[in-house]
Amino acid sequence: ETDVDEEEEVNLEEFDRDAWDLDEDFILQQHAKPHSFLVLGKPCSGKSTLASKLSERLGCVHVGIPQILATALSGYRLITALKCDREEQEGIKLKLSEENVENAEGLKARLDELELAIKERENNVANLPRDELNTPETEMPAEFMEAAEALLR
Repeated sequence: ETDVDEEEEVNLEEFDRDAWDLDEDFILQQHAKPHSFLVLGKPCSGKSTLASKLSERLGCVHVGIPQILATALSGYRLITALKCDREEQEGIKLKLSEENVENAEGLKARLDELELAIKERENNVANLPRDELNTPETEMPAEFMEAAEALLR
């Protein structure tokens, strides 16, 4: 019994004191404005009116279903437009690549013509007698000149 009497008394006031001000934080949170609220009810019961009045009173932004639908629809339209633009760009790229292939085929055909004209010219020059090589009749054929000019363009 003597041990119990000698023990120190516990000071309950120390436990009652809020060292970290948690009580004040709790009170402030209870009185803080809501971040959001939702009003549910039957059709034409005044939900939109109540929500707009509450948002004015609490300083919140009122977002109704029409705004949400408009935002979603505009996003859908934007995605659709971007998708169409992407498909259009792919079509243009395909068309350009097809034109490049056609141009390459046309260029190859011109080069083949030029090669034939050169071979023909070489054969003509090889068959000419030496004294006729510097005469006006041995000028380059018109087809050869046209093909050469087309390549230089």
